[in-house]
Amino acid sequence: MDWQPETPAKKRRAPSDIVGRLRATQLRRMGELLDKLHERAMDGDNQAAKLLMDACLPSVKPRELPLATAIDAGESWRTVGVQILHLMATGKLGTDTGGNLLEAMASYVAMGDNLDVREQRDALLRETGP
Repeated sequence: MDWQPETPAKKRRAPSDIVGRLRATQLRRMGELLDKLHERAMDGDNQAAKLLMDACLPSVKPRELPLATAIDAGESWRTVGVQILHLMATGKLGTDTGGNLLEAMASYVAMGDNLDVREQRDALLRETGP
């Protein structure tokens, strides 16, 4: 019995069953479809070639390789930031990784600045009294 909105829920087939049957039919005919796309692509049909490439080849996403370099902490955060920027400029460090490092460093510095301000405020309150 095919799915119909008027029939009770227990007697009707779920739409997912219909979708499953359609997928099974498509899978059985997939070889024919790919052969036809291949023929058209070989005849010079650019759209068929693109469809064939999209269907058969996985999408490639660029990724950065692990970095094997040392960053000298130096005397200040500024020197570390300059080193990161230099590594990015020379191509030894990817822009994604370098940007993440700079963001993390900036938030750490900001957190340290907030702690310094709190410590100074607390010291001032201790000196002057409540």
